[in-house]
Amino acid sequence: MSYPLLRYAKSLRLLHVFVMKAQLKTILISSIFMLFSIVSYAQDNIDPPPPPAPPPGPGLPIDQNILWLLIVGLIFGAYSICFSSKNK
Repeated sequence: MSYPLLRYAKSLRLLHVFVMKAQLKTILISSIFMLFSIVSYAQDNIDPPPPPAPPPGPGLPIDQNILWLLIVGLIFGAYSICFSSKNK
């Protein structure tokens, strides 16, 4: 072998070793991230759901007289508007 050819073979061998080290680092880092995600998923602490809410109470008396409440509200609104405009 001539001297330049020997030097070229050594550089190829070093290049091969460097590429293998880079692949090894990539595989190692990927494995660590995969292991971390698996462990994180396995340790998922989910609290049990809260107990169901109690049933709603009986209907309020406002439901029976809603028409009267609407009429009283309109009268009070008209009264408020009428006297607020007189004061100004």
